[in-house]
Amino acid sequence: MRELFRIDGETLVPASDKAREWVAKQREEFVLVSYEKVRSKAQHDFFWASLRALWDNQPEFSEQHATVEHLKDALLIDLGRCTYHGIVVRPDSIAPGNMKEDEWQDFLRDYADWVMKGWGLTLDELVKGAAM
Repeated sequence: MRELFRIDGETLVPASDKAREWVAKQREEFVLVSYEKVRSKAQHDFFWASLRALWDNQPEFSEQHATVEHLKDALLIDLGRCTYHGIVVRPDSIAPGNMKEDEWQDFLRDYADWVMKGWGLTLDELVKGAAM
């Protein structure tokens, strides 16, 4: 089983319906849990804020992509973070449970380079500029 839990104080709390169902089915008093660190919610929110700023402020993005989610998919494919299924290309998932911390940092570095090359902005400048 591989599901996402969040830490609330000293308690692991299921973060999905599937995880809640798994916990509800357990009849043992103890279970062995292995874990891996995932990125923080702040990192996740910052990525989406910067992508939203691009979509809101670059007319070509809102003309070419119906939503910010569509822009994210195109970005992932453009950066080669995708899986080929014959002639169909699917962007890889960037959900916290699907991307380890080191993979996330590599992705953010590639994304920051992509923004710098396209608009000459750092991600911080992009987000701050959109907030003004």
